[in-house]
Amino acid sequence: MNSLVKLSWLSVKKQVMKSYKIMMMLTVLSSSVVTLVGLNSRSITCYLLSVLLFQYVISIKGKLVAKLRPFVYMQEEYPQSTKPSIIGQKKLCFYLSISPLLFLVSLYIPWLVLILCLAIYYKSFYMIFESLVYKDKKTNNTVQDLNRYKPQVAVYVSGLAKVAYQVNQWIPVLEKMPFRCVIIIRSKGVYRGVVNTEIPIFYAKSMRELEYFEEAGVKVCLYPANTQQNVQFLRLFNIKHIFINHGESDKVVNQSKFLMAYDYLFLGGSLANRRLLDAGLPVRENQVKFVGRPQTELLLSRSECTKSINRILYAPTWEGFVEEANYSSVNDLGYKLIQELIKRKDTVVYFKPHPYTGTYGSKNREYLDKIKSLCDGERLLLMDNDSNLYELMNESDLLISDISSVVNEYLYTLKPIVVSNPKGMSRQEYNEKFPTTKAAYLYDDGTDINVLVDDIIVNDNKRCTRIEVCEDSLGPIEESSVTKFEKEISKYL
Repeated sequence: MNSLVKLSWLSVKKQVMKSYKIMMMLTVLSSSVVTLVGLNSRSITCYLLSVLLFQYVISIKGKLVAKLRPFVYMQEEYPQSTKPSIIGQKKLCFYLSISPLLFLVSLYIPWLVLILCLAIYYKSFYMIFESLVYKDKKTNNTVQDLNRYKPQVAVYVSGLAKVAYQVNQWIPVLEKMPFRCVIIIRSKGVYRGVVNTEIPIFYAKSMRELEYFEEAGVKVCLYPANTQQNVQFLRLFNIKHIFINHGESDKVVNQSKFLMAYDYLFLGGSLANRRLLDAGLPVRENQVKFVGRPQTELLLSRSECTKSINRILYAPTWEGFVEEANYSSVNDLGYKLIQELIKRKDTVVYFKPHPYTGTYGSKNREYLDKIKSLCDGERLLLMDNDSNLYELMNESDLLISDISSVVNEYLYTLKPIVVSNPKGMSRQEYNEKFPTTKAAYLYDDGTDINVLVDDIIVNDNKRCTRIEVCEDSLGPIEESSVTKFEKEISKYL
């Protein structure tokens, strides 16, 4: 009963924290409750207005500062050891929303709480003041910092707030390159999720700020995702625009006609190229360059034949922007899967959901919460967005996933893979539509996952197929992807 109450409270809190407007309405409601009790209405009204003003300023601070400071050297402004957290701000505003109820205890405690909040976030208010007074000076200083660095290669990152994982997987590769790189982010919120790196990160609000990079000497721009905002940088024709992707997979998004806008497409292997040709895309001569997946070479290790399976990585994908791209097993299928897996003795399951899960699918969000509720910290471990996916791949003995780049990356380890079949396709249809799945065991509604895992331990008959599909998807094992990546980029500098 207590756990049910706790879960309900957390669910309500999570929904309220999604919107500052809802939290401000909750503030008014809390104040009204206290007023109805008959306490000093003037004091409560003053407190209410003070809290609402605080919440409003906090809610618009990001947009206001972004407008006043459209070009920012992020590590200079926000040292990586003290990255700002919007979650902390929202939590604070949430608790302030119910703080008027403290008037029922004392007339002074709520004011002390508000003063404490002001002390905690005085830097936020000072940042607004500083941006107003020194706007032009700070922008000029940032431009000078960029020009002194003389960047050669830029990595362009745009999209939803949790998009940082797309560039994070490339940072270890870029840090080994001999050329000078910068990372361009189009939303300050992305910076919170970027791993600590010495590669300079710049926030550019509009197309005007993007021109600074061309003027500073950038010759090549790399795109780890195919987002609509990319077009704002693609217009600069003196720069070579290269799509590097954030993962090789059979997803339909990897057959987008938008890909034709780039000067070059850096692909893993022949499978990716066939995918484009099968879709009838007008790929230009020499537009495709095969570079493998350098991060797999740097971050993953290969395994010998399967002897035991004690650590299972369940890393499902999200539901996508459209139903056509919904390959997620975070639904009834995935929930049943987890319920069965946690019955296995001497087995630990790492649950690593995609950071976008539940963004567009309420059912996926519901099942994500249900699976999380099963996580006990012993047999089923919930891995958050900060946990390193490649480390989990190395630690695990088996991957369970969906149609996702996680599957293609995991192929490099040569360890067994199980791919979900949430739409119940036949094995033949699934293999034809998603060629990578030839290297995987299939899990659908009629599969006993524990029997399947036991069979894989006794007879892993897909190892040879995994080797073949791995080379088809990620390129020949013998050739260094890091070297190929470096050589290709160096041609355009």
